[in-house]
Amino acid sequence: MLFGAATSELPFDAHDEDEDRYEQLVCQAEPVRSNRRVPVAFNDLVRCCFEPEPVRRPTVDEIMQDLIALT
Repeated sequence: MLFGAATSELPFDAHDEDEDRYEQLVCQAEPVRSNRRVPVAFNDLVRCCFEPEPVRRPTVDEIMQDLIALT
């Protein structure tokens, strides 16, 4: 949701039913900074949210703390 709110775009292309539906599990999303001017910390936060391994993603509390720190 952060990626879409910052860029007005989807982080991954929509696919036909015949194609792999879980692109986010095998490749990284394009950095937010490649589409918009945002602080490096925001870009890094969004990147962490796309980690393929769930245990490496930030918790909701960590995301909130990082967003508060950006304000």
